[in-house]
Amino acid sequence: MENIKIKLAAGKIVTLEAFHMCKTYSGLITGEPTEEMNIEIINNISYPQNWGTRKSFIKKSNMYLSKDILNPVVFSVWLSANPINDRENQFDGSSVILTWLADNLKGKNIEEIIVSGVITFDWDNQAENYNF
Repeated sequence: MENIKIKLAAGKIVTLEAFHMCKTYSGLITGEPTEEMNIEIINNISYPQNWGTRKSFIKKSNMYLSKDILNPVVFSVWLSANPINDRENQFDGSSVILTWLADNLKGKNIEEIIVSGVITFDWDNQAENYNF
């Protein structure tokens, strides 16, 4: 199966290496979210460990569904692309792990969810070059 390719708003074509989603309040059994709980959740957002150590970025915009309630779903993607500004051909590629919170996206398939979450990402300024 071929990986999904996404064209960002700035024109950069990136490859989806992996995708993960989970519920924001998955550990909340009873009660309502509090400001302290939300801060703890935001501070502890992570991506799957088997993705390794990579540059990661959490989109802080539009995290809240309402004043006190975070969006219900956490999405993470591992994206890769050609190297950034690699005039001397030193790097094998560039990558980043991008995480964001979103509302339930009923009626959208996984690719549409991912594209809507990453389309405006500033790849050249926020992703990182790597060597194998």
